[in-house]
Amino acid sequence: MNAIAVTIPMRAMPKPRDGRHSWVNGVHQKAKYLAWRDEFRLRVAGKFPVVYGGPVAMYVGFWIKGSPAKKPRQFQNRGDADNLVGAVMDVLNGIAYEDDRQVMKLEIEIFERQADDLISVRVSPR
Repeated sequence: MNAIAVTIPMRAMPKPRDGRHSWVNGVHQKAKYLAWRDEFRLRVAGKFPVVYGGPVAMYVGFWIKGSPAKKPRQFQNRGDADNLVGAVMDVLNGIAYEDDRQVMKLEIEIFERQADDLISVRVSPR
């Protein structure tokens, strides 16, 4: 079976942590994350024609608008790579693979760009 790749024009949202960092500007981050998760799920639904049942390899690329040199706060507030990819992996449960425990190889890249944000995902059997 071949790899399945999709690119979704959407801002990445890190998976929230519980605790004191859950509130930003009076908004609980879990509520924001759940809305993002539902929207991302809608956008990827139907893009993966098969749900892999065995071990998979996964690539996730995040293209984030802005430049660390020109807008350091915006770029630094994007979230850590592990939290960004954790959110994507959770959404793909039951869509690209049965469970994210099947991911045996994971590659993550974060890029800066001048245009709008993108999330690119490639999943293949391993």
